[in-house]
Amino acid sequence: LLNDVLDFSKIEAGKLELEIRDCSPFQIMMEVVNVLRMKAEQQSLYLEPVIEGTLPETIQTDSTRLRQVLMNLVGNAIKFTTEGGVRIVASTVHKDGQPQVLFEVRDTGIGLTPEQRGRLFQQFMQADSSVTRRFGGTGLGLAISKKLTELMGGAIGVDSTPGVGSTFHFSISAGDLTGVPMVNQAQAQERFRAMARRQQTGIKIWFKPARVLVTDDTPANRQLVGLVLRK
Repeated sequence: LLNDVLDFSKIEAGKLELEIRDCSPFQIMMEVVNVLRMKAEQQSLYLEPVIEGTLPETIQTDSTRLRQVLMNLVGNAIKFTTEGGVRIVASTVHKDGQPQVLFEVRDTGIGLTPEQRGRLFQQFMQADSSVTRRFGGTGLGLAISKKLTELMGGAIGVDSTPGVGSTFHFSISAGDLTGVPMVNQAQAQERFRAMARRQQTGIKIWFKPARVLVTDDTPANRQLVGLVLRK
């Protein structure tokens, strides 16, 4: 809550500065999935990243703020979904001739009426009082996400059907993509699988068959290290 209030205060005062640098949209999506996967699994929901078409290997944006927006939208989607799951879908689009990345958070949750959608993205506002009572929350997350998205050169919106689900979508500027490789769906899914394996095992580098010398004066430590290395 304090972080949300501080962020909103900075944005309103025009003092929030973005740190624009090269970053991987694949990495950011997978980080969000890794953080929120347990929450989804506790509710027996699937949570998966998907690429439609192609996506740049890297984009130029504020990775921290992009991650913040995705975390908020995906966290909300999980909160308001009891069956099915959530997909984070990314694609490349163009606006006024400039490349943008479009992110969509698609859920199979409770959905929103037109009246409820009209109250979203306003500070300290939620869909209605029943939502606040049932699910909690401050009503700041979507307002901050809207401001951050606009600062990153894009826009945010929502499509929803009550009882069917919602799709929150936002676009951000991708920056200069000159010379940046584009990754297709098959390549992206392999990257996501590799990142998932890395998260599960903690192993970033796989060696070819090799001889490893382990030195430790405690037999139990040698046994443990040997077990881990052999795996």
